[in-house]
Amino acid sequence: MSNLYPIFTNLRGRDVLVVGGGTIASHKVQALLDAGAKIKLVSPVVCQCLTDLADNDQLEIHTRAYESSDMQDVFLVIAAVPDGPLARLIAGDAEKKHILCNIVDCTELCSFQVPSVVRNGLLQVAVSTSGASPALAKKIRKELTEKYGSAYDELLGIMQSLRKRLKSEYPDDQPLRAAIMEDVVNSEILELIYQNKIAEIDFMVEKIISEHTSK
Repeated sequence: MSNLYPIFTNLRGRDVLVVGGGTIASHKVQALLDAGAKIKLVSPVVCQCLTDLADNDQLEIHTRAYESSDMQDVFLVIAAVPDGPLARLIAGDAEKKHILCNIVDCTELCSFQVPSVVRNGLLQVAVSTSGASPALAKKIRKELTEKYGSAYDELLGIMQSLRKRLKSEYPDDQPLRAAIMEDVVNSEILELIYQNKIAEIDFMVEKIISEHTSK
């Protein structure tokens, strides 16, 4: 098996098909909603939490069996169904239409895999074992969650604001912007965040900018 290509996909406003109406499907739906996807869900039986989401106009539900026509005009599909004829039909339909497809727990049928993800504000860290051990991926995710706490989200907020400022003040000097950003990240800023020394953070950032722009 060749290496998987890691990617973060923008699903905002994109049509996504989910096949399956159980607990696993509900977890997948919630993550898709968080990403801004427009969801059509197809399943003969649907759990209450999914029904509640539909009642709040957060997704469209069709309480029937999957049909190949459901694949029309969707960006990707996620199927939370048992391995078997239905899973293979969905994977085959997606392959014919060149649509990204994930069949839960059927790695061999997937054109993409959903990694275990650490989320902390703007920070997202994805972990994949290429399908070899989801349990290990979850263990690593837990360890990363403990390591990369709220201070990293604060750091990302600072870096995001700094990036916007530098692009405004030095729009034609990308190397300068990159050098400043790198020096700030590699400075003592994280330790200052842990200590809640806001004034010292501002002073240090301004000092680094001055050192680069006065050359």
